[in-house]
Amino acid sequence: MQEPKPHIVGLILARGGSKGVPHKNKRNLAGHPLVVYGIKPLLDSSTLKRDRGGEFPEIEEALFRWIRQANAMKLAINGNILKEKAILLALKMGQDNFEASNGWLEKFKARRNIAFKRPSWRSWKCGCQ
Repeated sequence: MQEPKPHIVGLILARGGSKGVPHKNKRNLAGHPLVVYGIKPLLDSSTLKRDRGGEFPEIEEALFRWIRQANAMKLAINGNILKEKAILLALKMGQDNFEASNGWLEKFKARRNIAFKRPSWRSWKCGCQ
C-alpha cells in the first residue's frame, strides 16, 4: 500500500510594512484589495483541490492503521472487508450514525491513496504435487 499523497499548499506572502506605499496590500485596485490579485490565481488553479476530509476521521484513522497491520501480516483485504471492519470500529467508538456505504469506501480509498491490486496468476501457488 502506498503512503497518502502529500497535500499541496498554496502560500501567498504579503508584507504589511511596505516602505513605499503603506498598507498597499489592503488598498483597492479596480475595486479589490491588491492582495486579491495574488490569491485569485491560486484559488482558480486546477492543481489545488479542497481537502474536505471525512466526517469520521477517528474511524478512518483507526481503519488505516488496521489496514497497515493487515498488510504487514499479508492478509487479503477487499472492499467488503474494509466496510465491515469500519462498522466494527465505529460501534467500538460509539459512533452509531456511521454508514460504510460504497460511496464512503471510494472516497476513503481516494483520501488515503488505497488501491486494491489483484495478484497475478504467476504468484498463485498450487498445493498439487
